[in-house]
Amino acid sequence: RSGLTDLFPEEKQDSLNRPTELTASLKSSFEEQQLYIQELIDEKNMYRVLASSGLAIAEFTHEIQLYLNGMVLNGKHLKRYLHENEEAVNSVSQMESNVEMLVSYTDFFTETIRNNSQRTKHVIELRDVFRAFFKAMSPTIERRAYRLDMSFEGDEFWTKPMHISELSSVLMNLFTNSCKAMVRVGQSQGSIKVRTTSTKDEHIIRFEDNGDGIPKNNWGRVFNPLFTTELSQGAYASDNQQMKGMGLGLSITRDIVIGIEGEISVVEPSEGYSTCIEVIIPKAAEEEIPEDAY
Repeated sequence: RSGLTDLFPEEKQDSLNRPTELTASLKSSFEEQQLYIQELIDEKNMYRVLASSGLAIAEFTHEIQLYLNGMVLNGKHLKRYLHENEEAVNSVSQMESNVEMLVSYTDFFTETIRNNSQRTKHVIELRDVFRAFFKAMSPTIERRAYRLDMSFEGDEFWTKPMHISELSSVLMNLFTNSCKAMVRVGQSQGSIKVRTTSTKDEHIIRFEDNGDGIPKNNWGRVFNPLFTTELSQGAYASDNQQMKGMGLGLSITRDIVIGIEGEISVVEPSEGYSTCIEVIIPKAAEEEIPEDAY
């Protein structure tokens, strides 16, 4: 045997190297698994935080609304007493505007939570939900002087049965990411474009903004949990690294969309826009649409 290995020294060296290579490969795989497990733990912890936050919002939104209604009445009273003081009236008007924005948000959250308490799924008319959502967001849109371009093409915009809160969450995540993108780039003429096209079997939603965009090599990665914490700046990074938990926004959106048998991806934006998230939602079958829908 010794004579054979002497005749083939390369084979002898390869046999000596194999255990070392195997050990290195196993070590690398083990480290990758450790990293993956830690990411899952971080994701689970963040979901727990978000779930707790959701419960807190549900618990206190009603109480907050009562106080806001009181503030609205107080503002009207102040205006009556200060009608001769223009500066004071302007301050009260600004306060009223801020309160109205808070009322709009709390109304939206209250309605979403109320609908979500009924666990039964229903077909949803996209146009109704989109219009209600952007009406609730209108104080922010107007305050920041954003331009909203919303359009619908096709017939019948009913979705497969789902929870309205799921669609609202998708819209909220896309909207807030667009707002961050435009703030980061210092966009003085922010623009959001939402185009929904209804085809035979699905609804194609294109959500675009003219913020700082997403590098093409990251188009597939932005849906990974906690991806934004890896970036130092940009719309999909966190505030102060954008609060670590916000890295779950697009991941949650993807999970919701997949859960309703849809698709989501980053695609080429239209001219004048820098980012486009495309969401595809299955269309309701004819027999699923309510008879009194129209």
